Amino acid sequence: MILAHQENGTYMFNFSEWLGTASAATLADTYHPGNRPGVGPVAENVAFGIASDMGYDVLREFWPEIAKKFKLPFRGQHED
Repeated sequence: MILAHQENGTYMFNFSEWLGTASAATLADTYHPGNRPGVGPVAENVAFGIASDMGYDVLREFWPEIAKKFKLPFRGQHED
């Protein structure tokens, strides 16, 4: 989540993830009535957004193994 792969295989800072999440949190704080104003709440929202994206990425990566281990249905998985 902090680093992204470039087309040539090297790493770079993942600008799209961080700037997109920060922009969304800032806009939500600006336009949503009743939100707490300030940098602190926006930073909390950014941290939560990044952490939830990381969790979903890890879950998506390892879901086939989890589904197999706990005998959960998974597309493309055939009964043995």
